[in-house]
Amino acid sequence: MWLADGLSDALNYLNEHRADVVVIPPLIHPERLPLTVIEQHAVLVETLQASCQRLDMMLVWCVGHQLFEQDHEHLLNESEQPRPLAAALQKLAEIESAVRQHWHRHIIIRTSELFGSEGDGMALPEQLSSWLEGETVTADDHLFLAPLPVDALARAVLGMILQLDNGADAWGTFHLSGREPVSQFEFAAATLACLRDTAMPGVLQALPETAIVAEGLGSTVRRILGCQKILMTFGIHQTAWREPLQHHVRRWLSMHGIPMVKGGGAD
Repeated sequence: MWLADGLSDALNYLNEHRADVVVIPPLIHPERLPLTVIEQHAVLVETLQASCQRLDMMLVWCVGHQLFEQDHEHLLNESEQPRPLAAALQKLAEIESAVRQHWHRHIIIRTSELFGSEGDGMALPEQLSSWLEGETVTADDHLFLAPLPVDALARAVLGMILQLDNGADAWGTFHLSGREPVSQFEFAAATLACLRDTAMPGVLQALPETAIVAEGLGSTVRRILGCQKILMTFGIHQTAWREPLQHHVRRWLSMHGIPMVKGGGAD
């Protein structure tokens, strides 16, 4: 297995090594990225898809929930095609269609909101850093998602690859999300509660009186992914997010040498 990053590194690696599967991680918050970054990612996916087809390799591509821009009252299943309005997200939707059309040995995993203790664009470390520096965090109280820890996604990808490598014939698009839908504001509030419970009181002296401010577009947007297909096909269950959230808050504090209350060490 090989995890794809930049295009030149990807092509150099595949020219020198024989991989069984190429995994392309998702862009974090693609709706915030300039179109040029999305286009570079598109070239990466398209080039690696062609290489996988030429060398008969599995391709696993993870893509975020942001493709479903509009509100959806029902659970989103895999047969629903995203129709985003933003040009950058339209480009991602086009890539998804192209991968499905041109190479059958593919897995596309549409993920819910990812969170972890590190990684470019991850909201969790940005929020924790802001609070400890005395800054107020804004969070959308109209956008409802089911947060998914990054390690749960990694385990799911590995489990799917192992089953496919052992003869499972289950290619296509799958959804994976956390188990409890919440607004981004509620998730930020839960993160703040974990920080208050975990960090030593003296660390939180700079914490502003109003640590979170609700920010929304005025209309509710629900992007809740239905995950029945991945359960029935690969036996992969949705993951509750509250306990992993505590783990990632502790891990971030430990990584930055911030004192924690007794029992608050990183797992």
